[in-house]
Amino acid sequence: VENYRIHLIDPAKLTEEQLDQFSTSLKEVMGYIKYSKNKEQLLKFLQTDTHRSIEMNAVRVIKTITNTPIEVSEEEEEIEMCKAIEDLIAESEARGRAEGEVKGMIEICLDMSFSKE
Repeated sequence: VENYRIHLIDPAKLTEEQLDQFSTSLKEVMGYIKYSKNKEQLLKFLQTDTHRSIEMNAVRVIKTITNTPIEVSEEEEEIEMCKAIEDLIAESEARGRAEGEVKGMIEICLDMSFSKE
């Protein structure tokens, strides 16, 4: 068995200059992984013209690696990632508000039943 050199890449440690060295959709994949823990930096990264639309295969890789619940359509060749992420954030915020409202209603009901005793 021959020895082959393997280069491992840690996306979180890549600098902007190193990210710019990628010329394919791997650049968007690595950038998304790098910034996936910080939504402000991720949106800033995705809002640049070169990262707005991403190939569907790259989106599938991003979805799998980062566990991001992005809707992937089989008909489309590209997806506008910035819009997809903004939709995810809005959906998450709406879900949080709804959960808060339910908890508030439960607390009100519990308070009302305790005051009758």
